[in-house]
Amino acid sequence: MRKVSIIVPVYNLEKYIEKCILSIIDQNYSLWELILINDGSIDDSEAIIQRYSEKDERIKFKTIKNAGVSNARSEGVKLSTGNYIMFVDGDDTIDIDCISNLMLELIKNKVDLVVSGYKRILLNGKIIEKPYKSGMLTSEDFLSKMLNFEIEGSPCSRIYKKEIFKYNDIELDRDIFFKEDLIMNIRYCSRIEKIYISSLTPYNYYEREGSTMTIPRTVSYDIKFAKVLESVVKNSPLNGNKKVLQSLNTHNVSSSVYSAYYQIKNKSHFNIGDLISFLDERINNTSNLKNKYKIFYMVLKYLKR
Repeated sequence: MRKVSIIVPVYNLEKYIEKCILSIIDQNYSLWELILINDGSIDDSEAIIQRYSEKDERIKFKTIKNAGVSNARSEGVKLSTGNYIMFVDGDDTIDIDCISNLMLELIKNKVDLVVSGYKRILLNGKIIEKPYKSGMLTSEDFLSKMLNFEIEGSPCSRIYKKEIFKYNDIELDRDIFFKEDLIMNIRYCSRIEKIYISSLTPYNYYEREGSTMTIPRTVSYDIKFAKVLESVVKNSPLNGNKKVLQSLNTHNVSSSVYSAYYQIKNKSHFNIGDLISFLDERINNTSNLKNKYKIFYMVLKYLKR
């Protein structure tokens, strides 16, 4: 059986969730179930998803107390009955042949994870296609590319095997609300060997005001997240993998420096001393760190004098 469980977290998405559901119902791959997790919505989202669950027996929903998107996805995994897991955000859509094409590539290439590119629909309606170069990657190479921002850390636009997938093997800090999916991907990939990268772009990501992608970044958050990420790697089979550890340092350094630049540009205060201490411990053990980040680091050290 090759049943795909599609898990969609829903929080106050009354304007978007119907379009998302319809894109899944329209799939030309028929062996699927849709699990909608209403994460304590206070708008009409619950009424909309309940209406669709009554129309189609393949659609299930559960309402839980609001605890964030990671918790909602975890609840969806627990309810799933498929052999494969796919995540879709409730304000996004997928193309009609998304599941069929990704399942074909996963089975054909005999891998435990298939990853595709996506289309980003900006607030002004402009569509930017983000394809990846197709091919096979080891888990080490895949994680290095993800940490170096060459591949998105999101769990969307990919299909996982449920038999490998264990979402709750460590408890996440509730204050981790941005990029938390990167942690899940690291855990999953530490248990597998090969990933197939598809050049297709069947996932449609819609930017909107108030989404996590439009929430301002801060240095304090990126430092906190970096330390959580380092702990996850340290307590996984990846600990000691030089390539992954170098990529991890590069990710953490560049993310925190970018946030510092963002806050300076927007005249927002942050503790330069905390950032310098964080960078001093990591910047010499990075891989492929762009010169602009090194220069910014030196400027920060000069300002700290």
